[in-house]
Amino acid sequence: MQSLELKTDTNRKTATAVHDFISGSSELVLPPKPEGGISEITYNIAIAMQAFYEEMDKVVKRVRQDLEYAGTPVVCKERCTKCCTNPVNTDLNEAILIAEYLKMDHDRLEQFKQDYLTWSKKVDLPTYTRALREIIRDETRDTPWLEIQNAYDNADCTFLGDDLCTIYGLRPAVCRQVLHTGPGDCLDFGEERVRDEELEGIVGIKLPILSTELQKQLDIPSNNTFLMPFFTYHLLEDPDKIISECRQNLYNFQLDL
Repeated sequence: MQSLELKTDTNRKTATAVHDFISGSSELVLPPKPEGGISEITYNIAIAMQAFYEEMDKVVKRVRQDLEYAGTPVVCKERCTKCCTNPVNTDLNEAILIAEYLKMDHDRLEQFKQDYLTWSKKVDLPTYTRALREIIRDETRDTPWLEIQNAYDNADCTFLGDDLCTIYGLRPAVCRQVLHTGPGDCLDFGEERVRDEELEGIVGIKLPILSTELQKQLDIPSNNTFLMPFFTYHLLEDPDKIISECRQNLYNFQLDL
C-alpha cells in the first residue's frame, strides 16, 4: 500500500479535517501549520492530499458501482495506459505528496530522477510553459493547445512502468476522475466520459479550496498548476527554490527550462 504515516498530532488533525470537508460534513478548518521548516509543512500538506484521495476514491467507487448496476460498466481496466501518454498537470500539493513518497525509498527516488532526465529531453518545456500561459489568458485560442500537444509528443508519464502506474495509490486527481463507458477513443474526452455531479464537485470545487488553503501554509498566494514530473523533480532537488518560484511568478518558472 502506497501511503504516508501520520507522524504527529498535527498530521492527524489535518487528515481528519480534510476527510470531514470532502465528505461534506463540515467546512474546511485546517489546524495551524506545523512549527519548523519547509520539510514539516510539506509533509503535512502531503498528509492532507492523501486524505483527499481517500475520500475521492470512495466517490469513484460509488460511481463505478452505480454504472455497473445500471448496465453501463466503466471500460477503464487495469493496464490500460492511454491516459498515461497525455501531459499530466497537477498542483504543487499533489506533487508534494509524490515527492514525500519517493523520499521514503532511496532506490525508488534515484529511479525517478533518472526517468525524469530522460523525460525532460523529450519535452519542450519552454514551449509548453509559454503555451500554457497563453491558454490561461485566452482558453478559446486553438494555437496554444496545438503547441502543447507538439511540445509533449512521445513523452509518456515518468511513472509509467511495464504498463503499470508505479504511484497508483498516490496518482493525481486528474488521473482518478477520468472514467469512460464506451469503446471509443477515450483520449477525446467526449460523450462516453462519465460525468457525476458529486465527483465533479469534489474535483472542481473542493479540491481548489483545499489546494489554496494548503498553499497558504507555504506563503504562496495562489494555486499553481504545472507538469507533475517537473514539480516533483524540483521539489526533490531544491524545494526552497521551487517554492520561491511559485511565490513570485505563476507559470514563469526559471528552473532548467
